[in-house]
Order: sequence, then structure tokens, then C-alpha cells
Amino acid sequence: MSDCKQSELIVRELGYLPLAIEQAGAYIWAQGSSLSKYLEEYKTNFRTVMENRPEGLQGYATVYTAWKISLEAIKAKNLAAAQLFVQYSFLSNNVSDCLMLHGGENDQSSNIGLMSQGELDAQISFLLSYSLVKRDVSRRKVWIHPVVHEWTRQHLVDSEKKQMTAHVSDMIARSITWSIADKSPESRLVFARNILPDIEACVNHITQYLLDNAGGNSNSWKSFKILREFLTRQGLYSKGVILAQLLKNEHEMNLGKEHSDTITSMNNLASLFQYQGKYAEAEPVYKEALSVCQKMLGEEHPDTLTSMNNLALLFQYQGRYTEAGPLYMEALSRCKKAFGEEHHDTLISMNNLALFFQYQGKYAEAEPLYQEALLGCKKVLGDEHLDTLAAMNGLALLSQYQGKYTKAEPLYKEALSGYKKALGEEHPDTLTSMNNLASLLQYQGKYAEAEPLYKEALSGYKKALGEEHPDTVTCINNLASLLQFQGKYAEAELLYKHTLSWHKKVMGEEHHDTLVSMNNLALLFQYQGKYAKAEPLYQEALSGLKKVLGEEHPDTLTSMHNLALLFQYQGKYAEAEPLYKEALPGCKRVLGEDHHDVLIFTCWEWAIALHGMLLVPLWMLQDDI
Repeated sequence: MSDCKQSELIVRELGYLPLAIEQAGAYIWAQGSSLSKYLEEYKTNFRTVMENRPEGLQGYATVYTAWKISLEAIKAKNLAAAQLFVQYSFLSNNVSDCLMLHGGENDQSSNIGLMSQGELDAQISFLLSYSLVKRDVSRRKVWIHPVVHEWTRQHLVDSEKKQMTAHVSDMIARSITWSIADKSPESRLVFARNILPDIEACVNHITQYLLDNAGGNSNSWKSFKILREFLTRQGLYSKGVILAQLLKNEHEMNLGKEHSDTITSMNNLASLFQYQGKYAEAEPVYKEALSVCQKMLGEEHPDTLTSMNNLALLFQYQGRYTEAGPLYMEALSRCKKAFGEEHHDTLISMNNLALFFQYQGKYAEAEPLYQEALLGCKKVLGDEHLDTLAAMNGLALLSQYQGKYTKAEPLYKEALSGYKKALGEEHPDTLTSMNNLASLLQYQGKYAEAEPLYKEALSGYKKALGEEHPDTVTCINNLASLLQFQGKYAEAELLYKHTLSWHKKVMGEEHHDTLVSMNNLALLFQYQGKYAKAEPLYQEALSGLKKVLGEEHPDTLTSMHNLALLFQYQGKYAEAEPLYKEALPGCKRVLGEDHHDVLIFTCWEWAIALHGMLLVPLWMLQDDI
């Protein structure tokens, strides 16, 4: 029979599927096989495949048979290339040479541990000859068809899957360690973008093959820790929490609850829950970690103080200020005593307490702490360290609240530049810094500059954290505020209502952020002249803020001012006047005589005295909280 006729028979047997035809042709060429011999070999293997019916064929039986014939031939001729091919199947289907080379260093667990670029190229060329992979030479990457990629992994037995998952975890961890030691910040960001698909694939395999192996993964703990840290730095909290939970479970089972590594894994897991806005899940883990630390390590051990700070921060996010304050103060006092004024842990504790005072509106107490923390971080950690950037961002935010916009702007811009350089454009910390700068620009009336920053931050939050994360909701609220000031009331109203509904559902009726959100919606109704809708919201918000924050918190004073202003607009001067008089002294004490909010209150007090005859420019209307 002619070659043409044989070729036609093979193509027909392969169901005219291009992938099967490509692999068959490559096999025939690489093996030097005759067409008739391949046709006979294919039919024999196809019958075996159909008798065994492996899962996931779904109409691909011909492709699977062609792949199986090629894989067996590769195993017989070049075991190292076959192992490399299997290794690829536990990563993404588009893998960089960089990962394979640096991940294989010091690896003695397989025949492909140590390779030069030339040796790797030789193995890839062998796989290319069977058309099982594609080569992107310019980017030095190897691509595998998704179907082939899946089959190569699934044909292994469970023990092989577990072993290869652990092996690939170690590979990736070594590659990450290499990048941190040998690359510039810019190069590390490029490396992170390239390796993330491989890490996500690896975590998926850990979930599939190693979660039920609790207690049996101790050799991979170091690698799991490196992967968790990397995912946390990239803001991929939902993937990181899988590894954090695995490490906590493994440490408890193998080391006991009172071991220092178990305590650390507890704190790491709780932190990831907190980053995701899952406060109810974070709290019991933080409390357990703190309790064990106090019992086993003592009150002044660094791990105890870290646990104390973590729990205080969680309470703060939940609006539980009376519980957070004593923990912050105790942690800072003990840090100073145990480590000294300029220790890293002391500076972080100082910055946390400053943030707490800022939340409470105690700006005069927050400012010197922020300044001391920032100077200390620059001295001890350097200008570009993440904790330095956090202190810088905190001082900028405080300056904004104090009305010191010219001081705040360069700090925000420096912090944002630092976050972009260190973490990349899409990290949640970068997005928060971007959101803060947008807020400042809005306060300065620079709406055209603020809007694209808000929108970029919101898009990033939705992608990184999801629609329901607290940071996403805060950004939605800020965008609503901007739309309000641009006169886009209908768009703003929808966003404000969404954020208020979310806060009530997730944070509760009396949470600080819920009350602020309520005040913002009331202010929007006031701008539209919907006074009957605005008044009950203002009343409820003011009552709640007095209860939660106290009479002289800036947010309470702002809410008081807004309600007074509403009464003023309605001609209810007798109801407006005592509110103005109550708010003005508090503003002077908290914000200072020259703060723009104090000047606004003073003008409105004069307006009341003249019974509304004084015209006040539009820019003097109070911003939303």
C-alpha cells in the first residue's frame, strides 16, 4: 500500500483531529517508524485505551492514544526528558526556563535536578521532536497544550502525584529565594508576574493531593512557608490562606499547640483572614495565639507582643476601640522596655498606636508618634522598606485630616511610588496608597486628577480582593463622594446606598464606618434638597457617633455640623444654633484655631446670628466624612 494511502488511513483513524495528527507525525519522524508500523501500533494502543476508559477523555480518545504512544517512547529513550515533561505538568502550561534552572539547584530528588541552560535546551529539543511541547525561544518559555498538560499529570498514581507536588513546591520555593537574593526590585516584579501562574497551579495541586496527607508533609514546610509569604506579598490572600491553614494544622499535629512555629502559623493564618476582611474567623485564632504566647513565652516575648498588636489591630478594624486601646498601649510599653526605642518591633507598635489615636480623632497624640515612627523606620529599615512606607502613608493621612494638604501630598506621592516599586501596580497596599492620594486630590478640589486614581484603585480592589472586601467598599464610598462633588447625584446615590447596606450587613448598625456611611448618604440627600430624607439619617448617625466615638471626635463634630446646616437650610434656626455652638469649641480643641473646618463652623455661627442673611460660598460646604 502506498504511503499516501497509509497516511490517509492514519488520519482517518485519528478522527482528523489536528493535535493527534501533529503528534503522530512527530512520532513517526522522531522514531524513524514506517507508516504501516505506526498504524498497527496505534490500533493496538487505541483498543487498550477504550477498554480502560481513563477519566477525562471526553471525545479525545484518539489524541490520548497518540500522546500515550509518544510518552512511552520518550520514557524508553530519554528518562530525564520524560521526567522534565511530567514536572511541567505540575506547573502552569507556559513555564519559564528561569524557574526550571534556579528551582533545580541543589535538588537531588530527580535526574533533572542540576542543569545548565544548554542541558535544559537539549531536553526540551527532545520533547519538541515528539511535538509534545512548543518553544517560545525569545521569551525562553515552554508551552504545553492544556489537554496534554492535564493527561500527563492525571496518568500518575496517587503516590506519584503527592511526590511530584512536593517536589515542584520545593522547586518554586528555591526559585523565589534566588529571585529575592539576586534581583533588583524591578526584576523581582517581572519574576513575580512570570511565576504566579506556576504558584497558583502548585497551590491547586497541594489542595488536591496533600491536604489529606496531614502530618506527612514536614519536609515541605519550609517551601510552603516561602510560597505563603510570596502570595501574601502579592496580595493573593485566598491562595495564601490555603497554605497558612495547612501549616497551622501540620504544626499542631507534629509539634503541638504550644510550639513557637505553631504560634507563628496561627498568627499568619489570622492575619490572612483579617486581610480578606474575615474578622470573625480571624479573632479566635488571634486570641488562641496570644493566650498560648502569654502562657509559654511570657508577657514580654516578641511573639507575645506581636500577637497583642495583631489582636488590637483587629479590634480597631471592628470598631472595638475600648478593647484595642489598652492592648496597643501595653504592647508599645513592653516593646520599649524589652527592645529599646529604635527596635523594628517598637517602631511598628508605635505606628499602630498612632493609627489608633488617629481613628479616635486624637490628632495631637497621633502626630508625634507617627513622626517618631517614620524617622526611626527610615534610620533602621531604610526609605524603601514597607514599614517605612506604611508610617509615611499614616503621617500623610493624619496631615490630610488636619487640613495640612501641602504637607500630605508629597508624603502620599512618595509612599505610592515606593509601593509601586516594591509591590507592583496591583497589590492591595499600592491600591490603598493610590486611593489615599485620590482622596487628598478630591479634598483640594482637583476632581479631574482624583477620578482616574479612584477608578484604577477600585478596579484593582475588585480584581485582587473581590466586590465585598472592606477596602473595595471604602473605595466605592470614596468614588461616590467624588461623583457627589461633581454633581453626579444619581450615580453617587446608588454607590452610597450600596456601601451603607454592606456596612449594616457586615459591620453592624453601630459600627463607626456604618455611621459614617449613613452620614454620607444624608449629606447627598441634603445636596439634592431632599431634606425629609436627610434629617432622620443625620439624627441616627449623630446619635450613634456620640455613643461610639464620643462628643469631640472629628466625625461626631462633622455630623453635628451637617445636621445644623440642614436645620439652617430649612430655616430652623433655633434648632441649628445650639448645634453650631456645641460643635465649634470641640473643633477648636481637636483641630486647632486655623483648621479650615473651624473657619467653616465660625462662618456658619455668624450666619445663624444674622438669621441666614449671610451668603456663604459653595466651597465652604463641609466635605463628607
